[in-house]
Amino acid sequence: MVSIIILFSWPWRNKEENYSDDEIVEGLKNDNPAIFEFLDRKFRHKVITFVGNKGSINSKMDGDDLYNICLYEVIIQIKRGSYNPNYKFAGFFYRVYSRKWYRLLRKRNINIEVTEQFPDEDSSNQYEFLEELGIKAKYLELVKEYLYKIREECTELLNLFYYQNLNATQVASLLGKTATTIRQNKRRCLQKIKDAIQADSRWHQL
Repeated sequence: MVSIIILFSWPWRNKEENYSDDEIVEGLKNDNPAIFEFLDRKFRHKVITFVGNKGSINSKMDGDDLYNICLYEVIIQIKRGSYNPNYKFAGFFYRVYSRKWYRLLRKRNINIEVTEQFPDEDSSNQYEFLEELGIKAKYLELVKEYLYKIREECTELLNLFYYQNLNATQVASLLGKTATTIRQNKRRCLQKIKDAIQADSRWHQL
C-alpha cells in the first residue's frame, strides 16, 4: 500500500531550504512531510505554467490535478525502485507530468499524435536520435542520462521529436513557436548533449 500526503503550508519551514535529489528520493520513500511541502513549492507552479503553455483552457485546475496525480505516480515509482539515480529528479518528474499531459491532449482530440515511447523505453527512434548526434549505439545509456540532465526546454524539445514522433511544424504548434525557431533550438540542444557526453570520463571508457 502506497500512502501519500499532500501538504500545502508548513509555516515553520524555512522557505529557502533546499534538498538534494538523494534527500528528496529518501524523503518520498519515507513519506516525509517536509519533502512533500518542498516539492509542492518547487513544482506545482511549474506544472501549472507548463499546461497553460500547452493547450490548457483552465491551467490552474488542470495543473493542480496533474501535479497531484504525478506526485502520486512518482512516489509509486520510487518505492518500487523504478527511479534511476543517474537522472536529475527534476528531469524525472518532468518526464512523468509531460507524458501524462500529452496523453490528456490526445484524449481531448488535440491534433497532435503522441506515442507512449520515452527515452528509457525501447524505440527505433533512439537510433535516429543517435545518428543525428553522430554517436554510436554503445553510448545509448549515456545519451539517455544526459537527456534528463540538460535544461528542461531541451529535454522537452528532443523528446517531442524523437520519442513522440512529431515533426518541426507539429512541435512548433504545440510550443507556440515557429518551425524555423524549433529547428534552430533542436540543433543547439543536440549539440549540448553531444558536448556534455564527450566531456564525460565514461566517453573514453566505453
